[in-house]
Amino acid sequence: MGALKVKLAERKIVEHLQLGGQINDTIGKELVQSFTQKVFQEANIKKICDENKFTPAEVESIIYFMTQELMPKPAINSGGLLLVTTLMFMEVQRLEELFVRINHKVENDTALSDDPITNKMMYIASESKETAKIVWDTHAMHRGEQPFPIQNVGGLKTASGGCASMLILGSGTILLVERIINTLIL
Repeated sequence: MGALKVKLAERKIVEHLQLGGQINDTIGKELVQSFTQKVFQEANIKKICDENKFTPAEVESIIYFMTQELMPKPAINSGGLLLVTTLMFMEVQRLEELFVRINHKVENDTALSDDPITNKMMYIASESKETAKIVWDTHAMHRGEQPFPIQNVGGLKTASGGCASMLILGSGTILLVERIINTLIL
């Protein structure tokens, strides 16, 4: 699959968020599930998840928590717009390090409840949010903040995008091209 395919897999999530959708609304959840299915096809990602006992549902939770923590600026400048969560799957050592930290906290916390699933989810939430902030802050410090314009039109209407999103994005592109042409002519 590789880094390019991981980057392409995030495209619909970015589009949904930039159209005012939420990562945890119905469409956002479908898009995250689709993204997770695609990244689990990558042998090294699946191996890291299996070795650290992380299920696709737990990986989806990491994506939700990281993205929610960073909204309305969930992206970094990494040669262009890139969601912080996507970076975790492109630089898998970051993902593995997060898994190891979560598992270490679960294994070594004596004050936890008797429910291991609740305990793990608690640390998935806290460690994912903390990791998201650290990655975003580091990139912003070195490369500047990545603009993430949001049009509050409620996000994509379907997980596949649909005509409405094409019209909205298309009209924005037309206006941008028109503005550029007018600037060049004048």
